[in-house]
Amino acid sequence: MEEKFERLKHETEHQGVVLSLEPATFKVKDFISRVRAVVKGQLLNRIIEDLKSHQQGILDHHHHAALLQDEGIPCEILCPGKPDWQKGKVRIAVYLEFCPDAPEVSDDSLDGIRQAITPEV
Repeated sequence: MEEKFERLKHETEHQGVVLSLEPATFKVKDFISRVRAVVKGQLLNRIIEDLKSHQQGILDHHHHAALLQDEGIPCEILCPGKPDWQKGKVRIAVYLEFCPDAPEVSDDSLDGIRQAITPEV
Protein backbone atom coordinates (compact mmCIF):
# COMPACT_ATOMS: atom_id res chain seq x y z
CA MET A 1 0.00 0.00 0.00
CA GLU A 2 1.30 3.42 -0.94
CA GLU A 3 1.77 5.84 1.94
CA LYS A 4 0.48 9.33 1.27
CA PHE A 5 2.39 11.90 3.25
CA GLU A 6 0.91 15.38 3.36
CA ARG A 7 2.90 18.48 4.15
CA LEU A 8 1.61 20.23 7.27
CA LYS A 9 1.30 23.86 6.25
CA HIS A 10 1.29 25.41 9.70
CA GLU A 11 1.15 28.95 8.31
CA THR A 12 -2.19 28.32 6.58
CA GLU A 13 -4.65 25.44 6.85
CA HIS A 14 -2.89 23.53 9.65
CA GLN A 15 -2.55 26.51 11.98
CA GLY A 16 -3.15 25.40 15.53
CA VAL A 17 -2.52 21.70 14.80
CA VAL A 18 -0.95 19.87 17.75
CA LEU A 19 1.65 17.10 17.40
CA SER A 20 2.06 14.39 20.04
CA LEU A 21 5.43 12.63 20.18
CA GLU A 22 4.78 10.85 23.44
CA PRO A 23 5.41 12.00 26.05
CA ALA A 24 5.91 15.49 24.51
CA THR A 25 3.22 17.57 22.82
CA PHE A 26 3.89 20.54 20.53
CA LYS A 27 1.99 22.92 18.33
CA VAL A 28 3.21 22.09 14.81
CA LYS A 29 4.21 25.75 14.37
CA ASP A 30 6.42 25.64 17.48
CA PHE A 31 7.92 22.25 16.60
CA ILE A 32 8.95 23.41 13.12
CA SER A 33 10.38 26.65 14.55
CA ARG A 34 12.55 24.66 16.96
CA VAL A 35 13.75 22.30 14.23
CA ARG A 36 14.54 25.26 11.95
CA ALA A 37 16.52 26.91 14.75
CA VAL A 38 18.64 23.77 15.18
CA VAL A 39 19.16 23.47 11.42
CA LYS A 40 20.08 27.13 11.14
CA GLY A 41 22.33 27.13 14.20
CA GLN A 42 24.09 23.79 14.05
CA LEU A 43 23.41 21.71 10.97
CA LEU A 44 23.96 24.52 8.47
CA ASN A 45 27.29 25.38 10.08
CA ARG A 46 28.35 21.73 9.81
CA ILE A 47 27.37 21.67 6.13
CA ILE A 48 29.36 24.85 5.46
CA GLU A 49 32.40 23.50 7.33
CA ASP A 50 32.18 20.23 5.39
CA LEU A 51 32.08 22.11 2.08
CA LYS A 52 35.09 24.19 3.14
CA SER A 53 37.05 21.09 4.14
CA HIS A 54 36.39 19.53 0.73
CA GLN A 55 37.28 22.77 -1.03
CA GLN A 56 33.87 22.94 -2.64
CA GLY A 57 33.64 26.70 -2.34
CA ILE A 58 32.81 28.99 0.53
CA LEU A 59 29.52 30.73 1.19
CA ASP A 60 29.73 34.09 2.90
CA HIS A 61 27.80 34.78 6.13
CA HIS A 62 24.90 36.45 4.27
CA HIS A 63 24.40 33.30 2.22
CA HIS A 64 24.42 31.09 5.34
CA ALA A 65 21.23 32.67 6.64
CA ALA A 66 19.61 33.25 3.23
CA LEU A 67 19.95 29.56 2.38
CA LEU A 68 17.27 28.87 5.01
CA GLN A 69 15.10 31.90 4.27
CA ASP A 70 12.19 32.09 1.84
CA GLU A 71 14.20 34.10 -0.69
CA GLY A 72 17.02 31.52 -1.01
CA ILE A 73 20.36 32.31 -2.64
CA PRO A 74 21.22 32.82 -6.31
CA CYS A 75 22.64 29.81 -8.10
CA GLU A 76 22.90 28.05 -11.44
CA ILE A 77 22.15 24.41 -12.23
CA LEU A 78 23.19 22.26 -15.16
CA CYS A 79 20.82 19.37 -15.88
CA PRO A 80 21.66 16.34 -18.02
CA GLY A 81 20.24 16.76 -21.50
CA LYS A 82 20.05 20.55 -21.23
CA PRO A 83 22.64 22.60 -23.14
CA ASP A 84 22.91 25.58 -20.80
CA TRP A 85 23.13 26.47 -17.15
CA GLN A 86 19.81 27.66 -15.71
CA LYS A 87 19.88 30.58 -13.30
CA GLY A 88 17.63 30.59 -10.26
CA LYS A 89 17.70 30.30 -6.49
CA VAL A 90 18.22 27.48 -4.03
CA ARG A 91 17.17 27.09 -0.43
CA ILE A 92 17.02 24.43 2.25
CA ALA A 93 13.43 23.88 3.33
CA VAL A 94 12.42 22.38 6.65
CA TYR A 95 8.86 21.17 6.91
CA LEU A 96 6.82 18.43 8.51
CA GLU A 97 4.79 15.77 6.70
CA PHE A 98 2.09 13.51 8.10
CA CYS A 99 0.73 10.19 6.85
CA PRO A 100 -2.35 8.92 8.70
CA ASP A 101 -2.59 5.24 9.54
CA ALA A 102 -5.21 3.36 7.55
CA PRO A 103 -8.48 3.26 9.49
CA GLU A 104 -9.34 -0.11 10.94
CA VAL A 105 -12.37 -1.67 9.30
CA SER A 106 -14.56 -3.81 11.52
CA ASP A 107 -17.20 -6.32 10.47
CA ASP A 108 -19.85 -4.12 12.13
CA SER A 109 -19.16 -1.25 9.75
CA LEU A 110 -19.38 -3.62 6.78
CA ASP A 111 -22.79 -4.85 7.95
CA GLY A 112 -24.20 -1.35 7.49
CA ILE A 113 -22.84 -1.22 3.95
CA ARG A 114 -24.20 -4.69 3.15
CA GLN A 115 -27.66 -3.71 4.39
CA ALA A 116 -27.60 -0.53 2.35
CA ILE A 117 -26.81 -2.31 -0.93
CA THR A 118 -28.89 -5.49 -0.41
CA PRO A 119 -32.43 -5.15 -1.81
CA GLU A 120 -35.24 -5.86 0.63
CA VAL A 121 -37.20 -9.04 0.02
